[in-house]
Amino acid sequence: MKRLKEHLISGGKFIFDFYLPSNNSNKGEFSEESQINLPSKWSKPDFRDLADKTSLSLQTRILEFNLTEQYYIREIRVEQYKNKILVAKEQRQIRLNIYLKNEVELILKSVGFSEVKIFSGLTDKEPIPSKDYYLMFEASL
Repeated sequence: MKRLKEHLISGGKFIFDFYLPSNNSNKGEFSEESQINLPSKWSKPDFRDLADKTSLSLQTRILEFNLTEQYYIREIRVEQYKNKILVAKEQRQIRLNIYLKNEVELILKSVGFSEVKIFSGLTDKEPIPSKDYYLMFEASL
């Protein structure tokens, strides 16, 4: 955050969207019930056609979830197809930290943003607790 802030001009704003973990996010992947069934099932393939006439298939799943330490490990599988024939496949794991609204606000203020506004998604309204899981942050210098 400090490095990002250094690239803003005086009076500049850093605006970004943020998803809170919830029972509604990604079909309950953060719910207590889902912890019993880890690793989770692979998501449905998301296909993307590329300019070079190949296509990519992306799938993800949760391998580990640790609410106490606020992280989860997601596995990502990408397959590349040419003329509907699999030509490459790659699978990786990534550890993702879980931050909540107040933590993000504190981080922004601790690196020197003077004002932090939080909105419900793409609106100018304040988020409603336990209802809004898609937030927009606006941090001003």
